[in-house]
Amino acid sequence: MDDFNSITWDTGFGYTPTEENLKNEEESKMEFVEEPQKFVSFTVPSSEKLYVEICDPQKEGDGSTFFTTYLIKSRTTLDIYSKSENEVRHRFTDFINLNNALISAYPSCIIPPLPEKKVIESFITGDRFSSEFTERRRRLLEVYMQRIVRHPVIQTSEILKNFLESTDMSRAIEQAKSDNNTMLDGISDSIVNSFSKIKNVNEKFVKAKEKLDRLEVNLQHVEKLHTNIIKQEKLLENHMNEFAIAAEKFGETDTDLESIVKEFSNTLHSVSRNYGEKVSKEENSYIENIKGYINYCQSYKDTLKARDQKQMDFEGLSSYLKSYDNEYKKYENNPAHISSGITSFVSRKYDEMKGTDPKLRREEKMNNLQKKIEDLKPEVEKSELDSKKFDEDITKEIEYFDNFQIMDFRKYLSDYIDIQMESYQKNKNLWDDLIEKFEETAL
Repeated sequence: MDDFNSITWDTGFGYTPTEENLKNEEESKMEFVEEPQKFVSFTVPSSEKLYVEICDPQKEGDGSTFFTTYLIKSRTTLDIYSKSENEVRHRFTDFINLNNALISAYPSCIIPPLPEKKVIESFITGDRFSSEFTERRRRLLEVYMQRIVRHPVIQTSEILKNFLESTDMSRAIEQAKSDNNTMLDGISDSIVNSFSKIKNVNEKFVKAKEKLDRLEVNLQHVEKLHTNIIKQEKLLENHMNEFAIAAEKFGETDTDLESIVKEFSNTLHSVSRNYGEKVSKEENSYIENIKGYINYCQSYKDTLKARDQKQMDFEGLSSYLKSYDNEYKKYENNPAHISSGITSFVSRKYDEMKGTDPKLRREEKMNNLQKKIEDLKPEVEKSELDSKKFDEDITKEIEYFDNFQIMDFRKYLSDYIDIQMESYQKNKNLWDDLIEKFEETAL
């Protein structure tokens, strides 16, 4: 697992104005220049070090083994890459292997989710090699990769480097397996799994979970509302088209009106098409991004659950160590001590029947307890270190997620505004043209 301490995190969300900035700002008020308003830019340094583009999907294979490959182009300023620009082809299975390898190697990182097949197929039915299906998958995979490569830790990983430079994923998969040797290897699952609730709750992570829950609920609400808006816009598109047809038929009833009504009908058809294009863009960008972020929230939740499990592992092992230690001290301080419980009772009766010396039995129990304590103590220490390291890592991840959330949603909203402005401007131009034609036509 990479060490977050070596990473520089940008916590600023803008800039601190200097006196010169303020002076220039005041001077700028003296002269007003009308121009489109834009969101204040927000960038994270790590996002500028590695850029990925996915393009040129191609159908490959023969017979029953057809599959689609995608060209992954990458540009980077990072020294670990052999070249500043790389091109390599991968199929969807390779992306799955990449995702699984990253989850395995970086359990304390919030790994963005892959676009699931059912998510894509819920929009598109039929041939999975159709241009519509392939383009949608390409677009979703590009969003996934852009989230992966901007991560300040993952962007320097050998797993990602191998994916961007080679078509062979076997080395990355094997590395992920070797990197993910857990602290609890060899410890019985019954020990860890018997503890399902955290004893010492960390309020910092509780608040992070509550904030994440609110975000997820709000995103689901936005998705639901805008899905209803899209349904209404599709109805408007159809009604506008029907209106155009009806208007054209109306114009045919009077030769004096036919020409101008024909122009009116053509404008309605064009406006209807614009509505359809706007709806398509909203579905393919805004709604698609909202759905993707809801899935992203689930990956965040999974990472928080992994953090909780690390703490429960430590607390569970510590509890067992304490119980063994207490039991040993009772034998040590009280030679006549007899363990309670039905198991110990049956064991004592069995010893009496066999004529076993209680003193020897006591020494045997103490030796067994001592062995358990010696075996468990280093595992408890390692588990504690593992839990603390996980807490440090995920604290960085929370900051990282919040920073990119701001950047992402500024872009989503900006793109959404552009879609609306473009559509309404097109319609305005159509109506303006129609008004001119009306004015030029003498009835």
